[in-house]
Amino acid sequence: MFNNLILLWPLLIIITNLVITYNFKTTKKNNYIFMLVLDIIVITIIFLVNSLELFSLVYLINNIIILLYYKKNIKIQISNLKIRYLLMIFLFFNIAIFLELTVFNIRSYMSLNYKPITLLDKVELNTNMKKITNNKYKVVTENPYIEIKNINNKVHNVYIDINSTKTDSYDIIPFFTDEANKLYIQLNSRTVSKKIYKSKILNFNTSGKSEKLKFEFDFLNGDEILINNLVINSKIDLRINFIRVFLVFLILLFIYFLRPNSKLYTIKYNEFKKRRFLLVMFILLIISSYSVLSIRAIRDFNSNTSNIHNRVADSLIEGKTYFIDKNGSEELLNTMANPYDHNLREKIFKEHNMTYLWDSAFYKGRYYSYFGVVPIILFYVPFKLITNHNLQTSFIVFCITMLSAIFLILLFNQIIKNFFKKCSVGLFILINLILIYCSGLMYCLKLPDLYNLPIITGIMFTYLGLIFLVSCINKLSKFKLFCGSLCLALVAGCRPQLLLGSILIIPLIYLYIKNNKLTKKELILNALMIVIPYILVAGALMYYNYIRFGSPFDFGANYNLTTNDMTKRGFVFGRIPLGIIIFLFNPINMKNIFPYIIETSLETNYLGITIYEPIYGGLFFSTSITILNLFIFKLKKYINNKFIFNLCLLLIGASLIIIIADTEMAGILARYFTDFQWLLVISSVLIILALNESGKFNKKLLLKIIFLLATLSLIYQGFYFFVSISNDFKFNNLRFWLEFYYLIQFWL
Repeated sequence: MFNNLILLWPLLIIITNLVITYNFKTTKKNNYIFMLVLDIIVITIIFLVNSLELFSLVYLINNIIILLYYKKNIKIQISNLKIRYLLMIFLFFNIAIFLELTVFNIRSYMSLNYKPITLLDKVELNTNMKKITNNKYKVVTENPYIEIKNINNKVHNVYIDINSTKTDSYDIIPFFTDEANKLYIQLNSRTVSKKIYKSKILNFNTSGKSEKLKFEFDFLNGDEILINNLVINSKIDLRINFIRVFLVFLILLFIYFLRPNSKLYTIKYNEFKKRRFLLVMFILLIISSYSVLSIRAIRDFNSNTSNIHNRVADSLIEGKTYFIDKNGSEELLNTMANPYDHNLREKIFKEHNMTYLWDSAFYKGRYYSYFGVVPIILFYVPFKLITNHNLQTSFIVFCITMLSAIFLILLFNQIIKNFFKKCSVGLFILINLILIYCSGLMYCLKLPDLYNLPIITGIMFTYLGLIFLVSCINKLSKFKLFCGSLCLALVAGCRPQLLLGSILIIPLIYLYIKNNKLTKKELILNALMIVIPYILVAGALMYYNYIRFGSPFDFGANYNLTTNDMTKRGFVFGRIPLGIIIFLFNPINMKNIFPYIIETSLETNYLGITIYEPIYGGLFFSTSITILNLFIFKLKKYINNKFIFNLCLLLIGASLIIIIADTEMAGILARYFTDFQWLLVISSVLIILALNESGKFNKKLLLKIIFLLATLSLIYQGFYFFVSISNDFKFNNLRFWLEFYYLIQFWL
């Protein structure tokens, strides 16, 4: 990689030196000569060393020399806010590199005095695998292992370079003996990847010398194994992880620029001359960070994996609303008195050695989809008609999620301009970070599957519709009213629960009437621009439902072939407290292994059936910023704007209705957080902005509370991204997962 990018390193040196020289406004000829000489020396060294680690060290030394050389200029111009911030950015980047070269590579320095022992040559090696050649073995039994005897040395670490011809990674369970334990001590398993150097090193903590080591593997029978090398007390390479450098750099920037006493909280956002630049930076942040986190969705965008959305698209193209199972499972389902009885259905299909279409609506002998049809019409049908291929769901979910984040910050940019004149640049930045990473969008990046498609599409249309409508507050536009109303109406064809977002039209209409002097004719015309899209969309959806299920109001969810008979599910009051507690108040369970968060088990005295999926903490704990909603009535006296206060109550009420609806209709599932999380996050943000606007609440205390809650929320979301929920996130994204596993736990 270094050879391919070698021209970037001298370019980085030159840019750094030019930026420093320009901003310190030096005009002395000697300074330019000095910089030229320094550039030549450093660039020469870079081409000679040909190493990322040595380059980082050279770059660090170069920057120290620059700072020392311009010491006087820095002291003179440090009062200039721009110069000070530029200097801090420069310093933090160098601190991040310094920490990477020292603290985060501590194991490398600890291994300097180790005396490596190549096990293949110097000790006895036993295994239950069949030897083929000198270093090639074949697995012929369960629990294959390698045992190393007669070591008689202190074991600090073991470097394992063992590869399977069938897989890039495998799990290993280490055993050891030492002076305190003559029998084997079994340790926790670790995952080894041939592409990640750090995973191949197991650092031991033994008591004195060890006589034996043993390693069990999860290789399968028939696998061929190459034992390339086994080394005790290996010298660990010093390696630079640029992802960690960048993350540490961002953390330092976050702490410095958004700390409660930062100068950014004294600059009013609406008076800030570079608002557009700030918005562009946030859009670039969304695109870059979401792209990194969705690397699997991007990688697989050409995959033509079929699912229910593709089946519906094919059917619509053929002029049908139902689809057919190629295996002919409809015939067997029709023989059942109640095809929605899960246990009986599983038994019958197992006896006939057949399968059926899981999570499809089955009604009067035909398969339908209970998922919203709007995403199918907008994305899948055109893609199939143009390319004659299936659209890859994870890729379109990634794209819609990214658009949703961009629409959300654009929406709040408009809200702040219209309602919160005292909002500072610092508060704007902090709030946007909360919206981007804590409003539920990360879950859709984590699991870009067929279930999240209708949810995230509905959220996208909600944000886009509100952008159109909020922009009309002070200057009505019939076109924007129509577009905004159309977007909100389309939500019904994505995820009906999210249609509650349309309740926000009521307070917005109040503002339209209040801020604009309208005649009766204008009032009627503008009202029609809002109502007509709902009538058109409702009419189309009701017709679509009627021709499928015989009722304009039946979306087909109750006919779902899933884990329970939803036609008999009904409305049970006893489920409501359970749903509210789990979704909102369930504490977080922790462990001391990355990603540190573990699921909470469902323990209840409720005597009945409810559907439950692993949950990793209620919203008030996992996204701490939302806890402000619990204190809204206590904070009422600090909020001057009654409109914002009532708007927050609407958002909180809508979220509770969605929680109850999801609990009653389907159950307690992790993806349902996305239905209401955005409502409570937006409500919390509005409370923060209203408190800041009124000036009644102690500003320093407010900033400390916001900074603490925002930090806790962001930390949780960062770790929550790596837990496995309905699928094995670690398995499906193993290399990505392991990179962060060792990036965070650098001491392993």
